[in-house]
Amino acid sequence: MDFTKFEQFGPQWLFMGIVLFILYRMIIWVMAFVKEQNACHGKERETWLEVMTSMKQSIDTHNLNSLEMRSSVAEAHRFQREEHMKQLEKSDIICASLKEVEAALGRINGYIK
Repeated sequence: MDFTKFEQFGPQWLFMGIVLFILYRMIIWVMAFVKEQNACHGKERETWLEVMTSMKQSIDTHNLNSLEMRSSVAEAHRFQREEHMKQLEKSDIICASLKEVEAALGRINGYIK
């Protein structure tokens, strides 16, 4: 190859060629780096997906337990209201003293004197 033809372009074109080659290599290196980072981020996203799935399952279990607890507490309060109404009806019918009604309601609610 005859390199004498390149003399007409001058040394600045040689410098530009070297700079362009360096830029080309840098772009290749950046593209490889980005590809590697994408692979690492994909693995990290899979790990986080597993963590989030287990957290969601934990929260769902907690919600189910919470609903069961609320229903049992509502049932207990309903039972207490019914017992209070029965005691009030008995106190009207039997004319029980206020102390007996107070003692009965205290036992129902767990207050023992």
